[in-house]
Amino acid sequence: MTDWHRIVRGWIVQQAIKMNAPEITDADVFLFLDTDVFFIRPFNQDTVVRNGRVRFLRRPGMAETEPHMSWHRTAAKLLEIPARDYFGADFVGNAIIWRRDVCLEMRERVASVASAHWFSTVARQFRFSEYMLYGIFVQELLGLGDLRHAPTSEELSLDSWDRANAQSVAARLEDHHVLVNIQSNLGLSITELRRLLDGVIALAGSSS
Repeated sequence: MTDWHRIVRGWIVQQAIKMNAPEITDADVFLFLDTDVFFIRPFNQDTVVRNGRVRFLRRPGMAETEPHMSWHRTAAKLLEIPARDYFGADFVGNAIIWRRDVCLEMRERVASVASAHWFSTVARQFRFSEYMLYGIFVQELLGLGDLRHAPTSEELSLDSWDRANAQSVAARLEDHHVLVNIQSNLGLSITELRRLLDGVIALAGSSS
């Protein structure tokens, strides 16, 4: 057998590790949290699973831009479905929930299409989103009527991608938010970060 080595980019490895979750844990449901997120409200299994249906983030009409559209095209290629620049919704967030069984089905589809192991197939990609792959697999191949999922456009995490959003985090808080994201690269001091978090936690508690 030929010995070969391939450079796999760090962000691709990170995504492949999430897809490898069934080998890491025997849990039936996976919750993936990005860095820089903070819980502000109570959280338990009922937050993401109701009557056996797992929360499925699907935001129609969001992020019809690059690099998101390139992620849609890559997903279509890996799943062998008709190529489109955009499948009508975004599936990316800071708190994403997957089902174990669906993750395995998605990997099997990728491996079958490529006639190769799913990891080596993913490792060859340059523009790729694991969340987009899962979301498009559910929407296009399983169908939104699949009773294993409960589609929603409400994100669990309230995002703050710039200083203005971070400063207004409390004003933007809604009842469905159980986490907030405040990016560490915004240059906020620890004192400023704690002030923002204390304010949003206090507001979250008063509205629970």
